[in-house]
Amino acid sequence: MNVDNAIGDLLDFRTISIGQFFLPEPRGKVPVLENDRVHVWSAEYSDLDACYESLSAQISPFEREKFSGFRKPGDARRFVIRHGILRLVLSDYTHFEPSLLPLVISETGKPGMDPESDFSELSFSLSHTEDFFVIGITKKCDIGIDIIKMDNHYPFQDTADYLFTAGEKRLITGAGTDQRYRLFIRIWALKEALLKATGGSVRMMNETDISELIQESYGEGVYSIPCHDVPYRFFIHECDWGHDHHCAIAVNLDK
Repeated sequence: MNVDNAIGDLLDFRTISIGQFFLPEPRGKVPVLENDRVHVWSAEYSDLDACYESLSAQISPFEREKFSGFRKPGDARRFVIRHGILRLVLSDYTHFEPSLLPLVISETGKPGMDPESDFSELSFSLSHTEDFFVIGITKKCDIGIDIIKMDNHYPFQDTADYLFTAGEKRLITGAGTDQRYRLFIRIWALKEALLKATGGSVRMMNETDISELIQESYGEGVYSIPCHDVPYRFFIHECDWGHDHHCAIAVNLDK
């Protein structure tokens, strides 16, 4: 990996394809990104804390300005670590200087490669908690990824009542008490991933019903899901991440 192979050795790398989850590749190595693959990079902030100075040199002037606006030093430090890693990872796919990578923010707030650049076929999505961050990367398809730290004491009902569809709320209330929070997390993570994959607004949360996707086993495969009144084909992947995180990935196959 760029700058320091020791940094690459601290990252977890996984390859996902439709219908099959592949074993992790050797750490620090970047295999070829095929059109029908999803690459997922992740790490714990604590593992990368010693790399902070190296990573701070990789971010852009815009990111430095944003970094200076954080009120809490811990939040600022985590921002630098995950965005430094994002740029290092993307530089290995593009062979371009990390701090100079042409990253842009769309009108809907979705970060991505500049569509006018030579790297416009790459799509990425970044999600984080206070402990972990994950980066999903695809080629020629838009991706959304979301990771959530599970907290059984979180008062989820108000959020579900405000943002979820009638079908999703029925699914939660009809489940056993011990299953309701996990259903909420699965729906929330997957809808966030879908929102990121389409570049949609929060209005999509109220309008897109995924209750039929949330079965007893985790979703894995291609599904037709109406978003913004338009049916899209998505590759969906759900999984637990570590012992207390849940992750959802949505790849828009109709880009």
